[in-house]
Order: sequence, then structure tokens, then C-alpha cells
Amino acid sequence: MLTKSGYSPIGLDINSNKIRLLQLKKQAGTFFVHSASQVEIKSNQDKEVLFNKLKELIKSAQIKGKQTIVTLPTGYITSTPFTFSLKEDEDAEQAILREAGNYLSSPLEENVIDYLNLPSFDQRPHKSALLIAAKREDILWYFEVLQQVGLNPLAIEPRYMSLFRTINYLQETSIKDQFIFYIEETGTIIMTIVDEKILVVREIPWGMEMVKRKIEKVLGLSQDKAEKVLEQYGVEFGKAENKDDEKIGPLTLKELCQVVYEVINPNLEEFCREIQKVLSYCVSVVQQRVINQALLLGKGKMIKSLPHFIQQKTGIKVICQDEANTIMNEQPSFEIALGLALRGMKHA
Repeated sequence: MLTKSGYSPIGLDINSNKIRLLQLKKQAGTFFVHSASQVEIKSNQDKEVLFNKLKELIKSAQIKGKQTIVTLPTGYITSTPFTFSLKEDEDAEQAILREAGNYLSSPLEENVIDYLNLPSFDQRPHKSALLIAAKREDILWYFEVLQQVGLNPLAIEPRYMSLFRTINYLQETSIKDQFIFYIEETGTIIMTIVDEKILVVREIPWGMEMVKRKIEKVLGLSQDKAEKVLEQYGVEFGKAENKDDEKIGPLTLKELCQVVYEVINPNLEEFCREIQKVLSYCVSVVQQRVINQALLLGKGKMIKSLPHFIQQKTGIKVICQDEANTIMNEQPSFEIALGLALRGMKHA
């Protein structure tokens, strides 16, 4: 889907509080970021607001072409795992259409649906799939705004599929059995990969904004300073016990670390409980396979010692995605937009 001049489609990530845009250019067999830009948005449900923000974004980005792959804010696209059996003279798509109505909150004709085949680990005749659905009226609403600003939307896809594509691209080897924890500002994606395929997806309304707001409120800090506290101290309370002499404002380092730990611990405990739910499901499905490693991406990497905290609570070894010498080193937080731009491109 490259243009004649080597530009990718525009990857447009519309989230609840930010819109990110990224476009690639291919030169000498390698992808480079041609343009990447973002704007904050307070409401993505007001056409005039969205229109103006998109115009601002496009103007600053200096994009080439109009073809766009887009993802919508969490909640607009639902993903439901289910099992089904094939009737005589019926293929998988026909069976999914037959069963889909049982898993939708509105009539089938009011939705646009797709599906993703899930790995199977037994010899039973049923098959497993992830039913992906969005309200037709929501898609038409967003497509209308995108067309009004001069873009040509080719497709909408779930955020986790774009993320999966980005991880495949960034990693030198194919993704084997592991968990993916992608922590954004206002939400988190927990994904399980088995045999290089998506097995489980869980999207939760838990993100960095919730943690930062608590730090800001309790310590009376600005947003920037709250971020620095999380980056420098995070959940390192135990490691600061012997540093009573060092002062951070009115508090010793030990006191500050203790306060930060106590403030964010409930949120992190909640996150780990969500991980445990996914882990329990995987154990019941994957049978003898052991999945004990996770990849941490997104804003959550800024919380110091978070991988160690998760490992203590869940038993899962957590490593951070190494983005050095990659596209994401220059454009952090653009993982979803990158995955959209990579869609359908060779070597993506």
C-alpha cells in the first residue's frame, strides 16, 4: 500500500485524550518516519471539535497523500472471544455470522463485524474466534469527519491489532509465547500471544493519568513533576530505606518513596489483579504450555521498578521493549499509529 513515491498510508490513532498521526517513507528498503504529530483533545464526540483538531494536526504534520488507516477510542470497538461449530456445507465466516447476534448488544445489521481466528489446543470439533464489532453509525460518523478534513479512510482496526503489528516489526525475532502489557494515558491493553497469534485480549480503563493525578493531589505537584517522581522513584520504597539523609523538599528520600508507594500501590495492585485474571484463563486454555514472560510498553515503562513489582505479584518476568535504534526511539508513544501505518506494507 505504498504510494508511488514510497510513502505509507497515514496511521491515525484517535484516543480519548490525544490524536496521534504517523506516516512512514521507505528508502533503500528501510522505513523512516516521514511525519509524526499529536494534539490533545478534550472531546472526540463533538464533530466541530474533532474537525478542528484534525485540521490542526494535518497542517502541522505535512503529510503526503490522503489514504488513512484509523483506530477509534477504546470502547467503540468490542472484541468478544467465542466458540462455534460448523454445520454441514458451512464455512467459518457463515458460522460466525450465524452466531454473532448472540454476542452483540444491538441487532447484527446495526454493526460492522470482523473476526480473528484464535489458536486451538485440543482435538474437539469446535473452533474459536474473536468477534470484532463496531456500531455502523459510529464508523460512518468518524468517516464523515475524516473525509471533511480531506482524508480518505481505508479501514478501521482495533488498537491491539495495530500494537501487535508494531511489536512484530520492532522485534528481531517472531513473538513466541508471552504477555503484552501496553499502558497508555487512559487505558491499558493486556494481550496474550501464543504460537505467534493473539490468544487473549483485555482492555481496561486503567492508565498513567490515574496514577499521576493521585501523585499530583497527594504531594501537591504539577503534572510534569509528578511524572519525574514516578520516573525517579516509582515503586522503589524498599531500596530507599538507608537514604534518610537525602532531602526532597520537606521530606527525606525514604519518606517520599514511602508516600509515592502508598499512593500508587492500590492502582498497581488493581492492575496486577487484571493480569491474574488473564493468566488464570490462559492456564485453563493452553493446558501444558507455560507462559511466564511479558513485554511492557507504553507510558507504564516510566514507573521505576514496575517490572519487578509485577513479577513479585504475578510470577511473570517482565521486560521492557528495547526501542533503542528503532523508529520508536524517535517517536515514543506512537506505537498504535506506527502499527496502523505499517498495515499491509511489505516486511511489516
